[in-house]
Amino acid sequence: MFLKIIGIFAEFERENIIERITLACEKKVKEGYTLANFTTSYGYDREKGERIQTVNKQEAKIVKEIFIMFVEGNMSYNAICKNLNHRGIKPKLGECER
Repeated sequence: MFLKIIGIFAEFERENIIERITLACEKKVKEGYTLANFTTSYGYDREKGERIQTVNKQEAKIVKEIFIMFVEGNMSYNAICKNLNHRGIKPKLGECER
């Protein structure tokens, strides 16, 4: 019986942790901060030491193309990657896998 009670408390705490993390992420995004702490998202720039990303207009055009290829063109991630590599468009950190 004691182990069941401990299990119930552990499950309750787990759900509280999930809820707190979700709320913290939502708050961070609403305030304009990025969830990408170590790398800058494609389509954005972030100066060293800054917490808020700014839109990179050239990369933002590519991001829109990627969404169109995925949603309207029904292209797979791999097909999109090959298309971008073929066109010479590289991600911020090297090259995506083929």
